[in-house]
Amino acid sequence: MLEAGLVGSVRVLSNLFNQIGQTEGSHVGRVETIAARIAARCGMSKGDIRHLRIAALLHDIGQFGMPDRMRNLPPWALDGPELVVFKNYPLISAVLLSEVPGAEVAVQLIEAHAENFDGTGFPEGLKGDAIPLGARIIRIADGCDTYAMHAAEGRTLEGVRMHLQAQKGKAYDPELVNSTFTSLRESRFTENTEETQEVSALSLRPGMVLAENVYDPDGRFLAREGAQLTESMVPRVRQLLGSQPVKVTVDNDE
Repeated sequence: MLEAGLVGSVRVLSNLFNQIGQTEGSHVGRVETIAARIAARCGMSKGDIRHLRIAALLHDIGQFGMPDRMRNLPPWALDGPELVVFKNYPLISAVLLSEVPGAEVAVQLIEAHAENFDGTGFPEGLKGDAIPLGARIIRIADGCDTYAMHAAEGRTLEGVRMHLQAQKGKAYDPELVNSTFTSLRESRFTENTEETQEVSALSLRPGMVLAENVYDPDGRFLAREGAQLTESMVPRVRQLLGSQPVKVTVDNDE
């Protein structure tokens, strides 16, 4: 069984991969958050959610090694030979992770996360309930975040609602659409009560949440968007950044 601490380790690795891949923001982190919220609303057990989190964090690992253009464009912008190559990435991900002890369930979810509910997805063209529930959840979380990254309409709550309705029963499991919209509405993915505040790194305190990825003065990645600062992390970040400004989230309801 996967230990809870492994989720944190995988999260660090996935965000390093995210930086190497030059994807926008912390895509995998947002997919993890959204997917876990949907799963909780579906009544999924804590153990199954742990497997889901691992899969969400590593679902794109098979894209590394692909040309930058293919990684940085949304799937709907690819065609011809590029699309053929791109469609192999879930299988590549599964092969890369197949020897990780205890990750068998996560690997199954990763391999099936690009399948569409109507059978038009890849790599196997699975349909409906033949797609594992966890993979269907990652599909909708990944799809919504990708839409928000690449389509202006996806950055508004109404745009997300319209996207979900348009893909209901097509790419997405219709039973998951309502819970997904609620989960997105509650997250920082869309409008909420949180706003960002810029503070000096010297003013950082344990418990603060980063509003964007943090880099050192030489441009090296240090911490991901959404990370909550810990007692041990704060003095190290202060030492590395000095008075460099850092954006954190502030909840207006507090």
